[in-house]
Amino acid sequence: MAGSNGYYNYRHQSDICHAFQILTDPKKGNFPVENIIVFMYDDIATDPSNPVQGNLINHPSGANVYPGVTKDYTGAAVTPENFLAVIQGNSSGVTGGSGRVLKSTAQDNVFIYFSDHGATGLVAFPSTYLYATDLIKAFNYMHDHKMYKEMVVYIEACESGSMFANILPNNINIYATSASTPDQSSYACYYDSTRQTYLGDEYSVRWMEDADVHDSATSTWTLNDQFKVVFNQTIMSQPQQYGVLSIASEPIEHFEGYKEGAFVGNPKKRRVGDYTPCGTSTDSRDIKLHYLMNRRDRAINAIDQARWQVEVEEELKMRAQADYSIDQILTIIMGPKKNLMKSTHPKQINFDCLKPAVRDVEVHCGKFNDYSLKWIYTIANMCEAGISPVQIAKVASDVCSSL
Repeated sequence: MAGSNGYYNYRHQSDICHAFQILTDPKKGNFPVENIIVFMYDDIATDPSNPVQGNLINHPSGANVYPGVTKDYTGAAVTPENFLAVIQGNSSGVTGGSGRVLKSTAQDNVFIYFSDHGATGLVAFPSTYLYATDLIKAFNYMHDHKMYKEMVVYIEACESGSMFANILPNNINIYATSASTPDQSSYACYYDSTRQTYLGDEYSVRWMEDADVHDSATSTWTLNDQFKVVFNQTIMSQPQQYGVLSIASEPIEHFEGYKEGAFVGNPKKRRVGDYTPCGTSTDSRDIKLHYLMNRRDRAINAIDQARWQVEVEEELKMRAQADYSIDQILTIIMGPKKNLMKSTHPKQINFDCLKPAVRDVEVHCGKFNDYSLKWIYTIANMCEAGISPVQIAKVASDVCSSL
């Protein structure tokens, strides 16, 4: 599941395509294609900005990971509603796309990999959000309806730990890892000067590159072994583990391989320190700005440079306005406690308040984007302080109507 669109977000779809290649490679995952359901907007490979049309890579010297990927849900079909319907096996609940849903049973293991932007208590889709409570509700449904034996979930997103911390039950046979803690950004990896964008995300490329080079002919390489590699090689954030940690002692082939004996025939063994550094790792919140500035600086003529400069200025204006709006909302509502709201992330999240508050702030102040999602935690903090969503909406209306 890749939850973004736009060429500057290249990395999320290349992550997903790389994962697909691993899972279907006869010498690695060896899954039948019909066992895999893919969500991706599918606007990157043929985007006019892509200098290598029909090509996506996830590593500076990597192969094209786009060919052969079966894209079940693309464009407007990439929604939280479709995603939740798919994982719950609800074919009547999907709109658009292939209509394929999960048909797993109590004898099956399920592996979910998600790559996109996120914030406190949510991950983003192209036009809306999936909140942690809705995801966990779906997991509980899957467990109660015996849709899996065990499930493993990897999430690449800023503050992705907040999708599991203090909310994922420890008794429904799910093991989850996240790219970051509940209060950290995740980071892009591998800037490519030809494509002028980042090719992957740090946490994501680490688990996939481990799968790519791993020798598990003896079936001893476990999920926890993989996590240790990911943790040690993810420099800019701290990947986390949640749920039933004993599942991590199982071989990776139980989830990233179709049957016993997956990941054989690859003779290369991973060595400590044997990986490609990211080079310049960039906070996911800042990718669009960096992308626009790089396009401006590499423009081949004055007209193109001026056009990109306009987009840089619009992005900077948007960021300044988002910062100002949140600061003013906090000032009016919290007064001298404003700085406390900005200095800490909530330990618990009141989703009954957060959901309508986010919705109403967007109504009055505009949709949160890759950058301004970082301020969601301040709304969660206000909710935890007892501020009602109605009050937050009223102040947001007053503040943003004057902008």
